[in-house]
Amino acid sequence: MLNREPRIPTTRKAEGEHLDNPARVRFKDSEYLALEQVAEMRHGGVISHAIRECALVGMEVINLRQDVMLDRLAKGESVQTAQQEMVEALMAHLIENRITEQMMQRLRA
Repeated sequence: MLNREPRIPTTRKAEGEHLDNPARVRFKDSEYLALEQVAEMRHGGVISHAIRECALVGMEVINLRQDVMLDRLAKGESVQTAQQEMVEALMAHLIENRITEQMMQRLRA
């Protein structure tokens, strides 16, 4: 069975830059503005919480994608069929998570 290996970025921040601005240097301005909006809507304006949430969801999506792809390829299915089914499964999963989050927010309100 194939194993999943984490990808470690090869670029690094300049010395001390990570202390001055830990998040913005990694994102385009438009991406950072989107993070600010998510933080405001969902985390009371705390950007680090939004970054953490997005990172965790992203890792979950990547892991699910890889698991589905490896399973399909191990069964001898075509890559295109595997990709289409994977996208459908991920969309269903993300929608389910979003609905659950909305319900939790309503219960807290």
